Amino acid sequence: MSFQNLGLSHGDIEALRKFVGLIRKLDEVGILDYLIEFLEPDLIEKLMKLATHPGIPKLIENIDKLAILLDKLDYNHIDLLVIFLNSAGEAFSKKPRPRGLFGTVLALRDKDAKKGVGILIELLKTLGQKL
Repeated sequence: MSFQNLGLSHGDIEALRKFVGLIRKLDEVGILDYLIEFLEPDLIEKLMKLATHPGIPKLIENIDKLAILLDKLDYNHIDLLVIFLNSAGEAFSKKPRPRGLFGTVLALRDKDAKKGVGILIELLKTLGQKL
């Protein structure tokens, strides 16, 4: 059976040759075995869902900045970082009403607002030290 019967063009055949060459190189250096073990069906499904997320192109665009950030992360507190980022995303999606000084003071009667302000103050102190 020829490749033309499969509907493959000469360009498709060349692309397949390159792909097979890449797979061979990955196998020669031992990376292919690692990838096979790493890519379990559940992980592949998660990666496929992630690959179609609309934010991925922006993430890839800024991958160098993200890599620098990942080097600085304290992985003992990654769960707190995830909570922080999710909370920030949720807060930015809301339409907050403008508040003056008195409204802000009244909002601090809420225990969650008090916790948030405490965290914000520590974040601002740390940010100030880094600037």
